[in-house]
Amino acid sequence: MRVILEQPAEGVPAWLVERTRRAVRHCGWTLVERSEFTPGEDAVLLVKAGAWWPAPPDSAVLRDCPVPVFGVKQDTEWRRSLSRCGGAMGQLRWWQGRPGKRPEVWYLPAQSQRERGFQLCSRWLWQRAKHWRELYHLPALDPAWDDRPRMVQAVTSLQIGGAEQVALDLHQELNAQGQTCLLAVLGRGTRQTYAMPGWAVDLSGVEDRIEALHIAAVSFGSDLLHLHLVTGEAVEACRERGWPVMLTLHNTQEGWAPGMAVLQPNHAGSRSELLVLGCSSAVTAQFAEENPAVPSRCVWNGILPRRRDPAAAAAWRARLGMPPQGLLVLALANARAQKRLELMPPIIEALRARGVPAVLAMAGAGTEALGGLGLVAEAGSLLEAADVLLSTSAHEGLSLSQLESLAAGTPVVASRVGGAGEVEGIFTVDADAGPEAYADAIHRAVAVKDHRLPGSFHRNAMARRVGWLGRSLLHLGSSGEGLLLLTNNFSMGGAQSSARRLLLAMKACGLRVMAAVVEEDERRPTAGLQALRAAGVEVLVLRRSGVAEPEDACEELMKALAGRPPECVVFWNLIASYKVLLADALVDTGTRVVDVSPGEMFYDSMERYFHSPRTGLPYRSGLDYGQLLDAVVVKHAAEGQRARDFLGCSVAVVRNGVALPPEQSGRWRGDQGRKRGRVIIGTATRLAAHKRVEDLLDAFAILHASHPRVELRVAGGVDGHQDGYVRALKRRAHGLPVRWLGPVSDVSGFHRGCDFFAMISEPAGCPNASLEAMAAGLAVVATDVGGAGEQVITGKTGLLVPPRDVAAMAAALAELVTDGERREALGRAARQHVSQQFSMEQMVASYLQVFGLTARIS
Repeated sequence: MRVILEQPAEGVPAWLVERTRRAVRHCGWTLVERSEFTPGEDAVLLVKAGAWWPAPPDSAVLRDCPVPVFGVKQDTEWRRSLSRCGGAMGQLRWWQGRPGKRPEVWYLPAQSQRERGFQLCSRWLWQRAKHWRELYHLPALDPAWDDRPRMVQAVTSLQIGGAEQVALDLHQELNAQGQTCLLAVLGRGTRQTYAMPGWAVDLSGVEDRIEALHIAAVSFGSDLLHLHLVTGEAVEACRERGWPVMLTLHNTQEGWAPGMAVLQPNHAGSRSELLVLGCSSAVTAQFAEENPAVPSRCVWNGILPRRRDPAAAAAWRARLGMPPQGLLVLALANARAQKRLELMPPIIEALRARGVPAVLAMAGAGTEALGGLGLVAEAGSLLEAADVLLSTSAHEGLSLSQLESLAAGTPVVASRVGGAGEVEGIFTVDADAGPEAYADAIHRAVAVKDHRLPGSFHRNAMARRVGWLGRSLLHLGSSGEGLLLLTNNFSMGGAQSSARRLLLAMKACGLRVMAAVVEEDERRPTAGLQALRAAGVEVLVLRRSGVAEPEDACEELMKALAGRPPECVVFWNLIASYKVLLADALVDTGTRVVDVSPGEMFYDSMERYFHSPRTGLPYRSGLDYGQLLDAVVVKHAAEGQRARDFLGCSVAVVRNGVALPPEQSGRWRGDQGRKRGRVIIGTATRLAAHKRVEDLLDAFAILHASHPRVELRVAGGVDGHQDGYVRALKRRAHGLPVRWLGPVSDVSGFHRGCDFFAMISEPAGCPNASLEAMAAGLAVVATDVGGAGEQVITGKTGLLVPPRDVAAMAAALAELVTDGERREALGRAARQHVSQQFSMEQMVASYLQVFGLTARIS
């Protein structure tokens, strides 16, 4: 049987196409390209991408079928309609005008392909169907269908343990969150096991378990495998069969399954994508150090907090014979060498030596031999009964019992291994510490009365993150070409102007460029967005911040990029939560991630984010975020060291660039202000409180008192929600010759009407307003903040004054007001300085190098 996949519509994810390819291969059929197909040679199957068959259709039934037949996904509307017509489409007309209801599978015998005007296209076939006398529904062809990603989780066994519990919890929670999952159990445990859940398959009796897992996953229509506790060889065997794989490491290196060293990086040979998930940041960092070429991310273990039961807790204390003032120290662990249960008695003795009536209780498989309780069916109430949970493990990924203890309101004292130090509320002790150190920690822990489990360690947060990373791996699993720039909006402002210039310059270099915004409305696009689209730059308007969750907007972007991922992704003054999410999602090492946001607003934004980070994301500092970046760009040299200290990644200095306007032979004399003999001072800025426009107004007021024939012109619109600030500015300027021009589209005309330019250089950066004025041949007076000192060289291109020194600003303004020849000389030098140090050509060349891109045309 020859099978041709119907040409997928633009935007159909590659993983959906691959799902059908796997199903076709599993049926034993031959995939052929449309270009290789010759009508009439033999029967052919035309299949829509995304369809699969849980059981292969009987090829013999198809061979004996002399007429065209079709199969459809069995939704309610199809069932009802087909039951009315008995499957004969000649009696059914409800599909007309409803292209979304065309069949997913067509079978065409050789003779039917000889119809005049035959085309291999389901749209054409469906339109022509009413002309065929015989066209029937064949139930054997009915495919399964799901347009959402599907996942198979595979675990080595269901013996009672932390990793197995995580696999079971993910299976239940992912399905509850709407991501369809199947659990595959590969073997039998060596101790008591959990019950097999629904929607699970037991492969323990199969000889070739990897092949059986492959078949089960194809039949399930899976797009991704998530493996637990398996060997590196098993991972590679799954990848060689074409499966994208996520592998979770549930322990530090001592507890890894064999073969982690054989894992191959993505794009190595014919292998599919791989993402390794560590159950804690410590485990993830350990793997990254051992195998840096394989992408890895942290997914913290999570639990489902149970409802507390004080009566059951009291019953446990009574059963254990606890005295009223006794301190119940609980060890909840299977009796394995890793847990170092032999350290418990000396710690109890150290507590008793201090007069603390401590009692030790041990629970877990094998603890009976040590005088413990053995395996406890319901450990939650036992944790509530305890006064402290004690863990002395030599190595641990992230203990579920420690999380369950916090959820029960019981403090935890643990050896500082694995992820114990990453959970707020756990008291940690050096792993090689003696009994006294553990006793001290227990004393501190029980003194704290309020113990809670942070939301990042709940089961729903763990499952949400696994689903997010799985979808990211599917959507962005291969590197592409060109540049994607993400920003908040393309409204007014220097940063937005630089972004627009860069995109247009990169497009002129022959590169594929795209942009996406998170704070615009498609119904009311900004002028900057419209200008980019008019120039042929594709701009995606994602669901707006404040209206949609950042995760939803980011996933919308990933879906839009499916099949055409960029070579480099650039964050340009993007909201912090979006940056962290997207950098986390770009798991493929072929895509460079560059942040071009640093400046005062960047640090303020990131510090606010880390003060209240997104639940479940394991990034708690600038250094954590910096590990996700290939590079960061700062706009002036003085900021470089701060960025290195904050982010810990590669830092490049790229100054802003502007194009030189045509040189003017002299100042424009048609201006009414000049006719009245006034000296015109110009400034251009967004009217927002952080710009400190009031400092310039106060300096101008001082200037005007001694030089009344001056005028200040302010170009720039009102920043969002700053109307009150602007009203205060206008009250401050009352009685002064200040003209508020609002947004100015003719920047060159504005500059021609000015004698020189003044600027408050806050917040710090490489301001475009001063560069544009200098390029127009204007001298500049500016405050010495950020990159202004690289632009304005005192006595050469303008005058610099200390920040927030109104008197110094007024004196500098007066110096240029009274000396017209000097203004002209400084203006000429300013233009030359811009042409030599701040040209568009230099800026574009620097960004190409940082982004790792090569111009396609000279």
